[in-house]
Amino acid sequence: MKEKPVAYGVIADGRLVEIRYLRKYNPDKDYDLTPLYTRDQLQPTVEMTSHQKKNLLTMKENKFSLIEIVAEFDDGNLIKDFDEFCWFPMTEIQLVQAWLHPETIKIVDE
Repeated sequence: MKEKPVAYGVIADGRLVEIRYLRKYNPDKDYDLTPLYTRDQLQPTVEMTSHQKKNLLTMKENKFSLIEIVAEFDDGNLIKDFDEFCWFPMTEIQLVQAWLHPETIKIVDE
C-alpha cells in the first residue's frame, strides 16, 4: 500500500511558492497542489521493543538527559559510549528522534 502525501507544494510559474500540510487532500478544492512528502519521509518511524519503549519513556519522565541515555557516565567521566546491546537495533540518531518525538515509536515483537 502506497503511503499518502501529507505535504503539498503550490507551484506557480514553474516554481515552488508555498508548502501546505494537509490532513486530508480534497482534489476538487486542492487542485493546484503537488504532492511533496509522505509522513514517513518527514518523520520516520523508530522501531523498538515494548521493553525499550518503556525504558526510554521512564528515563524521560525521570528527567534523565539525552546524554545520559546515549552514553554512560561516572562522576562526569564517560565510561561507555552508546549502549548498542541495550538499544539494538536502533542507532543513536533513532534513539534521539524517539526521545524528541515519542509518537514516532512503533513497537515490534522481540
